[in-house]
Amino acid sequence: MIEINVSKALGRITISPSIKDEGTICIQGKNGSGKTTTLLMMCGFIIPDSGHIVINNRDVTFLQPQKRSAVFINQDSYFPSMEVEEHLIHFLKGKNSRRRDADTEEIRNIMGINFGGKVKTLSMGQKIRVAVGTALLARPQVIAIDEALSNLDDKNHVLRNMRDYAGRFGIDLIFVTQDEKDSEVSDHTYRMMHGISERLF
Repeated sequence: MIEINVSKALGRITISPSIKDEGTICIQGKNGSGKTTTLLMMCGFIIPDSGHIVINNRDVTFLQPQKRSAVFINQDSYFPSMEVEEHLIHFLKGKNSRRRDADTEEIRNIMGINFGGKVKTLSMGQKIRVAVGTALLARPQVIAIDEALSNLDDKNHVLRNMRDYAGRFGIDLIFVTQDEKDSEVSDHTYRMMHGISERLF
C-alpha cells in the first residue's frame, strides 16, 4: 500500500499529490504537472515541505532513499559497464544459484530480454528492459517508473507482464505517463494537473 499526502513548493507551483492505493498505479499528466516530483518524493530524492509518505504501513517521509524499499527508474537507471546477465543478478548475491537462474529466466521472458552484451551498447528500449528486470528481481516493496516505458514498442504487453509478476510478490508498481491508454493496464489511475492529483479509478 502506498500513501502519499504531501506538499512541496517548487518555484511558482506547489506539488500536492494525494494518493492512497496498492497494486499497479498509473499517474497521467502533461509535462510540468508534478508527476516526476511525486515519484522523487516517494522514493526519498526530494523531501516534502509538509505531509507524509507511508509504504506498507511504515512512515518513510524522512528516510534516506536506500532505506525505503522503493526503487526509482528513469531512462538513466542502469549500470553501463555491466553485462546484461551481471546487471540482472546484481542485487541477488547470496541467493541459491538454481533459484536465481530460474527467476532470471522468468524475468527475461517477462521483459523480452533476448539479448546480451554490455548495457552501455544497448538501445534505449533494451536498457529500460534490463533496468526494470533488475528491479523486479530485487523485489522491493515499490517500483516507481518515470515515463521510461515509452521507449518500448510492446509497452502494454510488458506492462501487463510486470503487473502480474509484481502482484505475485506483493510489489506495488507506480508509473507516470502522458499516454492515457496506459491506464488500461493499471489497477488505479490518477491525473496530475498543476501539481494536484485527481483519482480517476
